[in-house]
Amino acid sequence: MEQTPERPLKKFGGTARFPASAIHNGQVHLAGQVSQLKDRDITALSRDVFVKVDALLAEAGS
Repeated sequence: MEQTPERPLKKFGGTARFPASAIHNGQVHLAGQVSQLKDRDITALSRDVFVKVDALLAEAGS
């Protein structure tokens, strides 16, 4: 993603090098969202990831 003054890159969560989400050119980009739950079925794992995604989107104002 090219960062310019008129298109700033905003990063959220994670680290400076590997943010959990970023906003560029009006789009929210998410990365690396996985469940840390063990011994659960796919429904529980999916819900866990969707909760993380919802939180990241809310933090980004989406």
